[in-house]
Amino acid sequence: MNEPADTRRRWAYAYERGSADWGQNSAVLANRNRSRSTAHLINLPLEQQPYQASMNDKQWVRYIEGEIDQVFRPLFVKGRTIFSVPRALFEVRPRSYSPRIVTIGPLCRQLEPLPMDSCKALCIKEFLNRRNLQLDVLMNHIVKDSEDLRNVYFNLPKYSKEALKLQLTLDAVFLHEFLFFLSKDCSPDDEFCGYLFSFINSQITLLHMTRDLFLIGNQVPMVFLKRLAELPNAEFPVKDMKFHLARLVWQSNPFCISRMDRSSMHEDFMNVMKGMSMLDHEHLLDCLYLACVQMPDGCPGQEFNRPSSRLPTACALSKVGIKFKARKGNTSVIKYRKKSLVLELPRLAVFEETEDILRNLIAYELTSKEAGELCGYVIIMDSLIKTLDDLAILIKAGVLVNHLGSDERLLRIWNEMCINISEYSSEKLEVMTEAIMKHYKSHWRVLYNEFCSKFFSRPWLWLSTIAAVLLLAMSALQTVYSVAAYYKGG
Repeated sequence: MNEPADTRRRWAYAYERGSADWGQNSAVLANRNRSRSTAHLINLPLEQQPYQASMNDKQWVRYIEGEIDQVFRPLFVKGRTIFSVPRALFEVRPRSYSPRIVTIGPLCRQLEPLPMDSCKALCIKEFLNRRNLQLDVLMNHIVKDSEDLRNVYFNLPKYSKEALKLQLTLDAVFLHEFLFFLSKDCSPDDEFCGYLFSFINSQITLLHMTRDLFLIGNQVPMVFLKRLAELPNAEFPVKDMKFHLARLVWQSNPFCISRMDRSSMHEDFMNVMKGMSMLDHEHLLDCLYLACVQMPDGCPGQEFNRPSSRLPTACALSKVGIKFKARKGNTSVIKYRKKSLVLELPRLAVFEETEDILRNLIAYELTSKEAGELCGYVIIMDSLIKTLDDLAILIKAGVLVNHLGSDERLLRIWNEMCINISEYSSEKLEVMTEAIMKHYKSHWRVLYNEFCSKFFSRPWLWLSTIAAVLLLAMSALQTVYSVAAYYKGG
């Protein structure tokens, strides 16, 4: 009989091998550890079943008793965890999920030298010197049990415990020092963190690095930063770390456009801070996701459990009197007002990095969340935008703020955003869609257009219809004259 550690490794290996072929389907993820059907084995002959007993009854009893005593409950999948991007999404636009500057965690890198490793090494050296710590002590403090990482990372690479500990310690300390550097307004003169200025020396590099921190597979558990915050640290206390984590999330949130409008910057930032304890979430991407889809107070999340109904385009809705209005906030502000015929949507600022951030948020929602709040939003936008004319209507209404310099680029983003995304809708969005479609289908313009498209788009159809009507009218006239002549002659 094998030892418990070997049993755990076999279970983890079998579980992860099965998940590799599974393709990261979120519905299977949520139910992986629930009841598993054995109906496919019941009708098989005994000799064809996958396991053959090779022990007598006493050996089997001792084996089962040992299993009961030593077996553990695997917790490989949690409500929120760290996944690689699903293959179906990765194939649509691979570069949106790939790090450009910095690789964080074990999912996006192999154990080979990378350009940012020297920066990470310097970060950890400075960190150890300031606190008078040894590397092995710090590693054991941050990553207390490397086996727990299999409850956080899905398809964790088969690295040794020592390699995993060192890699994640480097990454956690780098994130700590990066936040510390941001807290000093990226100053090269600060004696504690100014050394990072030689690595982060331009706005473009800083933006690309920030973008990399929100890739779905480029994450480390937030608990590691929390453990670093527990160490004595006079120059960077916990409250400052939370503040700059929130600031980083706020700056990366595409629904917070106040970074371009200083008059409402403080108010929007405080809204992000309100009710969000950054260090208590799973990781940075989880913090950003909750900021983007946060539900109003007292309103629980809604599960997406039915196929979505897509809306007509923005041009088509405008022709039947439906107007668009931009609202400040996230996806929770989506609303249709029947009386005024106004569809309210959150204002979205589109920068160079916005597409990558949205795609990674969607991938995270599909792999880790039971609801589909963000997917519902992008499905609505994808159905509204088909042409440049549709895009112009939403830009004029303030729903989209284009900082790409080209409407064609923005159109391409929305035309490709929903490829390979399962289209499921919540009850809230389904009711809204039904109300819009009821008004749309009953409008005289739509009825007239349907009549024209049905009859006048195919000349032979309306010509044959006219001929049939004339033939029917002539037959009726002939009948009338025949009846009239009969009575007149009588």
